[in-house]
Amino acid sequence: MKKTIYSYILTIIILFSSFQSPVFAQQKGLIEGEIVNGTTGEVGEADKITLFILSMGMREVKSIENVKGKFRIGDFDVVQNIPYLLQTVYKGVIYNSNLRFITNANAKVNVTVFEKTESENQISVFFPHMVIRLIGDELMIDKLFEIRNTKKPEKAFYRKDGTFRFYLPDDIKEMVRITTSTGLFSTNQTYNKTNEEGLYSISYPMKPGSTQVEISYIIDYSKREYTYSEEMIYDIDELSVIVTPGNINIESDKLKISNDNVGANFKVYNIENLKKDSMLNFKISGGDEQIAEGGSKDSQHKIISIHPFPNRFKFFAVAFLSIIIISGILIGEFIFKKNRG
Repeated sequence: MKKTIYSYILTIIILFSSFQSPVFAQQKGLIEGEIVNGTTGEVGEADKITLFILSMGMREVKSIENVKGKFRIGDFDVVQNIPYLLQTVYKGVIYNSNLRFITNANAKVNVTVFEKTESENQISVFFPHMVIRLIGDELMIDKLFEIRNTKKPEKAFYRKDGTFRFYLPDDIKEMVRITTSTGLFSTNQTYNKTNEEGLYSISYPMKPGSTQVEISYIIDYSKREYTYSEEMIYDIDELSVIVTPGNINIESDKLKISNDNVGANFKVYNIENLKKDSMLNFKISGGDEQIAEGGSKDSQHKIISIHPFPNRFKFFAVAFLSIIIISGILIGEFIFKKNRG
């Protein structure tokens, strides 16, 4: 009897699960869109528009070139409830639009593109957080920058020799990653060494609004002592330095501790009014080899996310799967009892 119940439950769960990402039967996808130039307010253009499906990576579905104004992308198989990315390229600047086909195979999208400028006027850089985490005999350092483009009229800031510069020490043990984000999705970036010692740059176009840049690297800490030194490239109004675990010590004339709770697994230090060309120096010492709470040593090598956009997708996926399983069990029991009767 138990085998019969499990067979019913398994069949129902598989049946429910099969509804989550089917290809729409007998339907081909169609995207209808329009491009507007946000700088001029007139009809916009695109050198290329590409549709990607974000399932098992990023796979190209279809593309069109030399677009002006309204456009259509059609005749492709659509997978339901799977995220898609529509990538528009105009004068070397990439604009991303997120799509998802839920109830039918059609979608409408409006894309705004901007003219380019190489001027740094009205480009502001904020350095709100630096996280220093002890992992065994290593320190992982994560930095979050925010670049705000407030140009009027709105334009995308782009230069081939780099749109954002940053400091990296010469004793890096491992470079983890550099990413940029203007929304839910982060994009890995390549970086180049500049002519100035210790300075590197990325050439990511800074579109109007806010762009987050996250930098993560690992340094050796086997001697339980490290001196951090960085010359400021931009004027920084305020910076928070977070260290974990809490028994790591920071010695600095400028950094002021803002929490020192006994037993806390982290400490927070603040500094204000860091001027361009000034030095940020502090000494790091102490800390035991225990793994910070919340995971194994291997998991600690993942970048600490200080992203302002919460990850809701995992929560809803788990909740939805739980509903499916519970429904399957209840329906299975009902069918079993009915057959017994």
